[in-house]
Amino acid sequence: MPLHFSFGVILLGALVGASGCGAGEPTAETVPGAAGTGDGAGSPGAAGSGSRPSNGGSSSSQAGSGNGFGGAGNASSGSGSGTGGVSNSGGSSGSPGGGNAGNGGAAALPACKRGIAWPGEKLDHPDVNAKLTWWYRWNERAQGVGAGLELVPMIAKGGANVDDVKEAVRPDAQYLLGFNEPNFFEQADLSAAEAAAEWPKVEAVAKQHGLKIVSPAVNYCGDDQNKTGPCHDTNPVDYLKDFFGACSGCQVDYVAVHWYNCDGGSLSSYLDLFRQFSRPLWLTEFACAYGGDTSVAGQEKYLREAIPILEGRADVFRYSWFSASPIPNARLLNDDGSPNALGQVYLDLPHASACAP
Repeated sequence: MPLHFSFGVILLGALVGASGCGAGEPTAETVPGAAGTGDGAGSPGAAGSGSRPSNGGSSSSQAGSGNGFGGAGNASSGSGSGTGGVSNSGGSSGSPGGGNAGNGGAAALPACKRGIAWPGEKLDHPDVNAKLTWWYRWNERAQGVGAGLELVPMIAKGGANVDDVKEAVRPDAQYLLGFNEPNFFEQADLSAAEAAAEWPKVEAVAKQHGLKIVSPAVNYCGDDQNKTGPCHDTNPVDYLKDFFGACSGCQVDYVAVHWYNCDGGSLSSYLDLFRQFSRPLWLTEFACAYGGDTSVAGQEKYLREAIPILEGRADVFRYSWFSASPIPNARLLNDDGSPNALGQVYLDLPHASACAP
């Protein structure tokens, strides 16, 4: 199934297009050009306007301080109480687990946050296996997974055959990703109410394998200021509010988001918007696509700016760079799964604290 690059545009600090992910391998499409500049935070403005939003600024007024997540897996000691049991009332209880503490000895290191969004059928390379924790490919299965690398399954669209997905999930899986950009007509194409109606299938798979569940992955779609575009909802926060309203009592342990601006300031402000859901975040797609330099040097510059932000935020549980076409120069891996030069930078950047890939 082809991966389409949808390109709704908004202005949030810098102009951003919506995500480049789908339920399978990317296909080459024309990348929409970036329009507009600016580094302001705040609510989105109209597409094509390069000005800073008039109500820009910190999103710190959003509900929740983001400090209640127990370090989002950064704690390297404890009694094992940080694993965050699943709550059927629609959230994770306790802090989201880092690693399990040993019995009476030194605590196990928490798992590292860093992963990769890559559509290849197989990923097994020594450097990748040693330095990344996880991988997903907009699907629930892969042909090969390197030793020590966790494949995180995804139910990318509605209408899943629950029995098939249950059979495909690997025995070492710990998490299940929900629908891919359901607010986009060109992606999962589900209204918030439809996504909620489909959610019992996600829960059934998770229950079978004892998995924690990550919300539908959302991003801005179309022109959010004018509320136009090929979308069920142009605003990812509003979509999730409606989803949670329609899915009261559902198991949703984490919130997944995508982001394609090219500066750390807008990345931080965007992530702040989701604190109100009181769940740790998975940034499952990000790269430089809009409002910045998409050359190899530009991608590296943004990568080096973004990673310390993601490593340092307690509310970010995991993150994965979008390593696929058609975003220019964003790929981290060659076709055989070996890291290219940008990929080696991604693998080698330091973590905020001790962790175990």
